[in-house]
Amino acid sequence: MENKIILANSNVNSQWFSEKLTEYAAGFPCDKIKKILDLIAPEVRVPRAFEYYISGEGSFKYDAVELKPGEDGNVRMLHCGFATVNSSSRVVNAKCNMYGLTTIIEDDEEFLQEQAVEELKTTLLTQDLIRAVKLLDSLSGDSTSKVWKKGGTNNPISDVKSLIAGVGDKGRFNANKVLYGYSAWNMSSEYFGSDSPNYTLAPDALALPLGLDALAVSNDRAFMLSEESEENGGISQYIVPPNKVYALVSTNKLSRQDFSVMKRFVARPFTVFSREVSGGLEISVFTVALIAQTGQGAVKSYTISNS
Repeated sequence: MENKIILANSNVNSQWFSEKLTEYAAGFPCDKIKKILDLIAPEVRVPRAFEYYISGEGSFKYDAVELKPGEDGNVRMLHCGFATVNSSSRVVNAKCNMYGLTTIIEDDEEFLQEQAVEELKTTLLTQDLIRAVKLLDSLSGDSTSKVWKKGGTNNPISDVKSLIAGVGDKGRFNANKVLYGYSAWNMSSEYFGSDSPNYTLAPDALALPLGLDALAVSNDRAFMLSEESEENGGISQYIVPPNKVYALVSTNKLSRQDFSVMKRFVARPFTVFSREVSGGLEISVFTVALIAQTGQGAVKSYTISNS
């Protein structure tokens, strides 16, 4: 029987819960996918029904006090009331969704069960990354075009510094993380040439001089369907647009003072169910989660070319 992955069935219940495979799922890291997903949409644990804040542009403001040059709005005479800080954050009531996949294996050997769990968890995280990138791209608004090539007039490092500061111009803080698509990173490296130390500088090493908490390059691919490719099972495409650079605010806090562009809210970590069925062992992996915008004006992007 050919192995297939399908949507997890709704009839999965506690009698098929596998503690051993659930522990294995928790320990299997999916490092490459998870690194980019956590950069864009940090994981925050929540109940299934919860509330969160969407921080607005210019999120905090003083009450209506006319300030003259040199005056300080929080200075008050003794026994006088203090200025009020109003937040433009909006409270959202939300509920996490259940995401799951099922596969059937012919043999119940332990290593095959673990391989099935790895495949299902990786697929679910890849789908979450696709959702997060699509949301990130839509929230970044109109992308500014830049040409990065050897001998060109645009310096990629200077451009990225401007992009980082531009996020602060739209919101409250400069971007603390930057994500490069694969081609954009290559064009940045080619600008400097192989005789420059910046050519071989690793992304993690570049984060510190740019004042960032993290900088990453994504070359992850996934099979994606389109009208042209549906019949042959899809075509392999980059998950992060290869010619884009994103600067964003991203932390794992959960408060109205957090200006992150989005979060991955998790109510239940990856859980595994298994049961014997006709033809083999059915294994299902699911999680209860939600990816949602949590900040306005917290991301900007460039579209890069070399001509």
